[in-house]
Amino acid sequence: KEDGTPDYEWMDQYISQIKKDYITLLKQKKESTISASLKVANIDSYILKEEEKLFLDKWRNGSVQMGEFLVGDLFEIKLSKGDNKLSELQKGSIPLVSAGEKNQGIVGYIDNGDGISEKFNKNTITADMFGNVFLQSKDYYAVSHGRINILIPKHDFNINMLLYFVSIISKCVGNNRYGFSQMLTSRKLKEITLTLPIKEDGTPDYEAMEKYILIMKKIAVKKLNQKYNDTISKTEEVANNH
Repeated sequence: KEDGTPDYEWMDQYISQIKKDYITLLKQKKESTISASLKVANIDSYILKEEEKLFLDKWRNGSVQMGEFLVGDLFEIKLSKGDNKLSELQKGSIPLVSAGEKNQGIVGYIDNGDGISEKFNKNTITADMFGNVFLQSKDYYAVSHGRINILIPKHDFNINMLLYFVSIISKCVGNNRYGFSQMLTSRKLKEITLTLPIKEDGTPDYEAMEKYILIMKKIAVKKLNQKYNDTISKTEEVANNH
């Protein structure tokens, strides 16, 4: 103060403002994160519609009719030819997919393949020898020697349908321990049985798969939103009590 004594009131106001600014920052981060998550998921809102709630209830209580189909009936499975090696290829912008559980199996980016290998189209699925399954969103090359199975849809699947297949195939192969001694080969992959929702005529209900994935996306964003709300509430509680 002017008399040389500590200004405790100013200190208290200063700390109070810091608390308010931090909480405001948390709220802004929440809004930007949720907005970005909705954009990535390609949905407008995380709030479930009544028809989606009813659909989810039917799915969870087993009321949705299911049927069994082989992976080989739904996808053509290919292997990469040639011998793409990241260290021997010129760097570029095209993903090179190998065996691994990180970064969707992408080990680097190249300008072109080895001249023998095929460039695979985006919106196809890769399943490596260890059972790691990913949807590839860009055109890509893959390493050879049977390490990467490329699943090319035999039907016109959109992104959400493909994500459903990634999820269910991952669950199926996750029940086995694949590795160098027991690889997930193309033959084994073709013979994997998938349990899928079906229509009255017994054919796969692809629209139901898409609806399920959209609902799961909404639930995931809603959980993220709730996590931020809980963090903000706890922070406000601590700030108000100190």
